[in-house]
Amino acid sequence: MTRKDVMAEADAQATDEAPYEEYECKICYNYFDLERRAPKMLECLHTFCEQCLTTLHLREDRPWRIGCPVCRHRTTVPDHSVHNLPNNTKVTEAFPLYLPTSDPLPQDSLPPTPHLHRHNQQQQQQQQQQQQQQQQHPTRQHRHHQPQRVPSASAQPPHPPRYPSPPRLESPPRLSPRDPRPLTRAVRTASGPP
Repeated sequence: MTRKDVMAEADAQATDEAPYEEYECKICYNYFDLERRAPKMLECLHTFCEQCLTTLHLREDRPWRIGCPVCRHRTTVPDHSVHNLPNNTKVTEAFPLYLPTSDPLPQDSLPPTPHLHRHNQQQQQQQQQQQQQQQQHPTRQHRHHQPQRVPSASAQPPHPPRYPSPPRLESPPRLSPRDPRPLTRAVRTASGPP
């Protein structure tokens, strides 16, 4: 087998493994649909679902633009709404309306239809696992709680830094202005005996 044959076989396997990869959003990895997850195209020609772009747009500090998560190119958002971005017509026109059923693979190994999203399936699996764990260990139910939002640090008033106070140094004994003896003695000792 030549190198060219090996490369052709590897390419064929790669296209067989992920034939629907171009129909999924690169942020959430859900398949595009024509409703909430419409394939919207940015000026840099990267395509993401409308729902993910809306989330990114809400995080932007300037409502008239959105940054591409792949190349960081800034795209102007028409009328400040992600819905007004152009659809990727290449994806919408070539979008498969049904999945091929001639393949003898079981239904679980086929990619989901566009209206069923991977995220929902993962959530359902996690919920089933949690329910099974709770049934097996009813005393450990407190470990499976839902996280709660914590206010951001910028919303809280700043606290002054808490540094330990410096150690107190003992000051040398003060000389009284009325008692010149220690000063005189010090001068005499330095200059010699009287």
